[in-house]
Amino acid sequence: MSNTPTFNPNLKFIRIIEQHTNGLVEFEFAVGEPGLFVELLMAQAQ
Repeated sequence: MSNTPTFNPNLKFIRIIEQHTNGLVEFEFAVGEPGLFVELLMAQAQ
């Protein structure tokens, strides 16, 4: 047996960084592994 964790693409992680006064939300998004993420900026309605 291996103790190596497996990558699970079904796991999704979102961390809100900041909600801007102009309606934009800055957040981090990751798939499978929370330590490997992209930082995004979207309108709150999206």
